[in-house]
Amino acid sequence: MVEDVDALDGSCMDEWFSDGAIQAEANNRANMIPMISSRLRRIGANVIAGTIGLSWSSSGVLYGQGPSNAGDGNLQTYWWANTEVSWLQVVLPSSRYLQRFEIHGYTGYYLAAFAVKLSQDGSTWTTIYQGGSTVLVDHGDGFRAMWARYIRLEVSDIYQCCGAFNNFAVIREIEFFETANVASWRPGSSSGNRWGHLPFEAVDGNLATYWWGTSSYGSWIRYDFPATCMFMFRLQMYPGYGVLAMQVHVFEGTHEWIIGYGFGIPALDILGGGAIPLCGVYAFRITFFDTSQGAYDDFPVVRELEVYYGE
Repeated sequence: MVEDVDALDGSCMDEWFSDGAIQAEANNRANMIPMISSRLRRIGANVIAGTIGLSWSSSGVLYGQGPSNAGDGNLQTYWWANTEVSWLQVVLPSSRYLQRFEIHGYTGYYLAAFAVKLSQDGSTWTTIYQGGSTVLVDHGDGFRAMWARYIRLEVSDIYQCCGAFNNFAVIREIEFFETANVASWRPGSSSGNRWGHLPFEAVDGNLATYWWGTSSYGSWIRYDFPATCMFMFRLQMYPGYGVLAMQVHVFEGTHEWIIGYGFGIPALDILGGGAIPLCGVYAFRITFFDTSQGAYDDFPVVRELEVYYGE
């Protein structure tokens, strides 16, 4: 087996690898067994604790208890506001597809009224939660999955009790969880694989690897997973191999839904779906009918495909 390379390599021979989907499936599984334990990342993970490159800010700080304490993964540390009405904000290194949050407060400093907001650009905000409690310090909620880079907590009222020093917000930890890419690390199947670049390389979370089709018309990749609710997908192509026309096939129950796409100009980063979730989906397939001419051919080259869970 020829080793995968980061750049497209035209020196290999097509006939070294089988184009058959059955052989592709066998190759996929053989490759995944030694790789999955070391490279699999936990989907649905908290995007705050342990993430490098976060930017924190707040309305103020009491006794040096800064906002980044609310994202260090340690419930013994905390952010302490210095005003009754306050806010806390964190900016992620890049936009993530989020669906659930948890806020851990401090006994005696109850969030009687607060709002949680998300934004892609830091200017236009969507309120995903508004409420509060005078008896609970931990809050969690799910919401319609959405892309966001900016996360903001706005506190408008604190219920002080039980020997609390003041009525300023005290937040031990904020957690936001990205929704699951249900195709992640699936072996997949295909119509064929050019130079041994297999379907699992398009769902491994690595933009340096890719699946390469074997035909300019009719090449396809497919991923099967346990039946779930699918909300949207994202397709990232290799530069120079943009999509001109394709079809998305979604298998749900006994139905196969086909959505046609015709771009006219090469598209490298494609977002689709998102109107309403389709529940009961157990497979996802993309068939390519035309791509822009690349360095060697006009066969599709998929760097990454993400099929997102959503309710």
